[in-house]
Amino acid sequence: MSMNLKVADAEMLEGTATGDRVMFQLKRLPPQEYVIIEMKVEE
Repeated sequence: MSMNLKVADAEMLEGTATGDRVMFQLKRLPPQEYVIIEMKVEE
């Protein structure tokens, strides 16, 4: 499943300590639904 997220479509809830995984709550989904977005962080 691939999806394009706009900033307006999601609220960032939290990030892990490593900063490479961020959980978004999609406003158009029920509160218990969320998507994990993996990001590659380059310093």
